[in-house]
Amino acid sequence: MRNLKLLSVLYAFLVVSCAALPANVKAPMYTADESARLGLCSALADHIFSIAKDKKDGMTIFAVKARYVGNKFQKELEPIINGIYSNDFSSPWDYTAFLYKDCAVNLANVSLDRSDQAKTCMQLELVSRVARDNREAGTNRSIVENYFRPVSGSKEIVEKVFSEKVGSPPHPMSEWNKCISPFVRK
Repeated sequence: MRNLKLLSVLYAFLVVSCAALPANVKAPMYTADESARLGLCSALADHIFSIAKDKKDGMTIFAVKARYVGNKFQKELEPIINGIYSNDFSSPWDYTAFLYKDCAVNLANVSLDRSDQAKTCMQLELVSRVARDNREAGTNRSIVENYFRPVSGSKEIVEKVFSEKVGSPPHPMSEWNKCISPFVRK
C-alpha cells in the first residue's frame, strides 16, 4: 500500500506555501519540510478518496484503471488502485483518513500523535475538491452540505465553493494551505 515512488514523484511538483504564524498560535507543530510532505500526502489522499468511493459505488477496478490511462502517474497509481481494491472498508472517508495517517508517518516522518491537525487540514482540502466537483456536476448545495455535516468547518467551505463562479479554476491546495499554515514553524 505504501508507494513511496509515487510519493517521490508527486513531491517533485507539489509545493506547499506557508503563511506567517498568527500571534494566537503558541506552539507550532510542523516544520516547513514536514508541512510540504504532509501536503503531498493530502494530494495523494484526493486520489485515494476518489478511487475508494468508486469502489464503494460499484465501479470495477478495470474501469478505474481505464480512467488513469494516459495520466502521467498511471504507472505509480496502479499499485495504489490494486491496494484499494484488495482491501475491505465501509467508508471511503475513514479509509482515506487512515491511509493519510499512514502516509504522514511513513513519508512525512510525523508521528501519529502529531498528525491529527494535518489530517483535519487534508479533510478540509478534500471537502473543497469534492464540493467543487459536485457543484460542477449540478448537485444541490444542501446535499453536499449534508454529506459533509460531520466534518467541522465543512459548511463554510461548501458555501465558499458554491458561491464561486461555475467553471472558475480551482485553487489547488488552498484549503490545505489556509488550514496548515498556523501550525508551521517559520
